Amino acid sequence: MPTSNKDYGFTFNGHHSSDFGLKVMSDKAVTLPAKNKVTVQLPYANGLIDLSDIYGNNSYGERTMTVSCRLYTGRLDYMATQNMYHVITDWLMGTKGKTKLIDDADPYRFYLAEVEAAPTITEGSVYSTIAVVFQCYPFLFHPNEYNELWDTFDLINGVMQPTEYDISGSESIVLVNTGEAQINLICDASSDFRLNIDGVICPISAGMTDNMDVQLQPGENHIKVTGNGTLKLDWTEEVI
Repeated sequence: MPTSNKDYGFTFNGHHSSDFGLKVMSDKAVTLPAKNKVTVQLPYANGLIDLSDIYGNNSYGERTMTVSCRLYTGRLDYMATQNMYHVITDWLMGTKGKTKLIDDADPYRFYLAEVEAAPTITEGSVYSTIAVVFQCYPFLFHPNEYNELWDTFDLINGVMQPTEYDISGSESIVLVNTGEAQINLICDASSDFRLNIDGVICPISAGMTDNMDVQLQPGENHIKVTGNGTLKLDWTEEVI
């Protein structure tokens, strides 16, 4: 884990929490996402029919992260204290939709999060406490799952696999998505290629390709690449 002179905290909306003098307290709470269940009760039938995975994968509701931050206000007058509250609130609530949230405790993954409810401020004579609830996309994003940097490699769930190929004619490769969701495969190709991903044909033009047509399913993905040139592959996994 990288070292820093900053106090433990989080990075959000272009700033680290310590930029505002906030000290994150130890009572952080994270709720994991619950499965979305779609069930049907058929007349005269026992139990329910579960349609939740009708499209092949489970879907999940959002998760939350709740943090309490301590702010030293002992030497500030009333107006300066109120102004600091406004600055911090504007920072936390100033995003348009969800944006990247990085917890210092897990710096190689990130959330997509938004502060929807106004932070709760509890004033004290020396310290004030600001409670913040981040509403987050269900999955954590892990962009470095497949690289060869030991500092970022997941020794428990990670899979060491090449991501750059020199293709002459055709080649069969296997890519492993260790996450729980299907994800876009980003291709950087020196020339045109054709990918056959488990029977799904995906033409790839020279240059960078990032679209919904080229996807990796959770688990092993068997890909036959046809063409000539260099193909670099990139992706960001989504994990619970």
